Amino acid sequence: MWNLINEGINSLTNLCKSAVQSLAKSVVAVLLVATLVALPFMSETLAQPSSYASMTAASSTKLEAIRDRFDRLEQIVYSTNWNDIISYIHGPLGEIRRDLRMLTIGLDKTKKEAVTNAANSLFKSLVKIDIAAKERNASALETAFKNSVTELDSIIDLVS
Repeated sequence: MWNLINEGINSLTNLCKSAVQSLAKSVVAVLLVATLVALPFMSETLAQPSSYASMTAASSTKLEAIRDRFDRLEQIVYSTNWNDIISYIHGPLGEIRRDLRMLTIGLDKTKKEAVTNAANSLFKSLVKIDIAAKERNASALETAFKNSVTELDSIIDLVS
């Protein structure tokens, strides 16, 4: 009886081994076919010489939009309309962090780090503008605004 059980276990083991081997061959075949099917699409994407140019054009457009927002902020800052300054910082300039992060995607490591550092300084300046507006401190507001413009200009220089 034990011999019969051992023979059954051995048969089952061999059957499982062969099923696993067959499954492994099938998986390899599927992966090979998927690679062969995807390869032309990948090579077209990688070979596009205009992708860098289009990314640079998109960056320039985004930077122009950010610069336009800062031009509008300048008008509001020098009108010392405190509530409008606060609203503008939290409204139209609220997306600037995301926008600048998106600009760094195509940059090399050195430029990316420099832009990230300048962007962090810019964000700190925007916080200072917000605080100065809440405290109705015109001199601190002007200093923080000038610092933010300097940082934005350095980001534009790095990305351009």
